[in-house]
Amino acid sequence: QAEKYVALTCEVVNEAVLDGVNKGIIENCNSNCHVGVALSVLAMALIPTDSQTLQAVAPPFRFNSTCSSGVNNLLSVVSDASASQTFHDLDGELLDHLHQDTGCPVQSTAYAPAQLLQRSEEIKSWVTSQDAKCSVEVGMCSSRIQLLPLGTWISKRVFGVTETVVSSCEASWTGLMNRRSLDWHTWLCKSTGICPEMLPKIVDIAATGAF
Repeated sequence: QAEKYVALTCEVVNEAVLDGVNKGIIENCNSNCHVGVALSVLAMALIPTDSQTLQAVAPPFRFNSTCSSGVNNLLSVVSDASASQTFHDLDGELLDHLHQDTGCPVQSTAYAPAQLLQRSEEIKSWVTSQDAKCSVEVGMCSSRIQLLPLGTWISKRVFGVTETVVSSCEASWTGLMNRRSLDWHTWLCKSTGICPEMLPKIVDIAATGAF
């Protein structure tokens, strides 16, 4: 499915440029001209990607997925954390705290935490493969598998962007970003079996001009 996205995007961009030339919207287009392309993508679409080949290696995690067992797993993890007083200094329920941290109801099937736990065995195989040197416990990972938001993935595949970054806006839709620190939520990443290093660096796209 993910590979179809990039093929369709290439086709749309190509047709848009050619149509602009044919209608005179883009004039005198030659090797020195620069054509701006705007890309709008579905929020909360994470593509499991081989970082060396940029090939999608598994179906994407996406906003309209169903993952009832993942929700149950997440609620169990939250319950265990509350019972062990991992968050003993909190005022109120842990789910409420996570909602405030991320801006998302993380127990919803629409967001990444529950979806990641739905496919926990698959993720475990990524971080325990021979070429991966991961320790989810301490948040260190050199797995070849990265979880790239669709916009990041297409930018690298289609437009050759070398930096692996994502805007805070798109990252916030995953339910994994700590909106207080504008970084990936350490506890949620660990609890869902991934390392923050498997995700792109969150940046201010307007400030860096990364895209």
